Amino acid sequence: MRLLMDIRSGKRDGLGAYAIIFWFLVGAVVGGGIAYAAGGWDKAVLIFGSVGAMIGLCAGLYAAFGDTWLAKVLVLPGYLMMMLALVLGVG
Repeated sequence: MRLLMDIRSGKRDGLGAYAIIFWFLVGAVVGGGIAYAAGGWDKAVLIFGSVGAMIGLCAGLYAAFGDTWLAKVLVLPGYLMMMLALVLGVG
């Protein structure tokens, strides 16, 4: 219920978007890396990368909108992405 109240009131800090992007990229890279290490077949890399990206997206969404201690820990890499975006001038 708190999630719906945050959406309506707009009380988000913007850090969740960076966490979603971070975990999406991590999932894609790890999934593709596992397939590449297993044999390097191009279609396997694409499939494993896509599955990893979806798992990373789920983890990022949980980090962005979750209210548990695990979600608060998972959002911490979002600070890294936010600082990188500020340094590069794209944020």
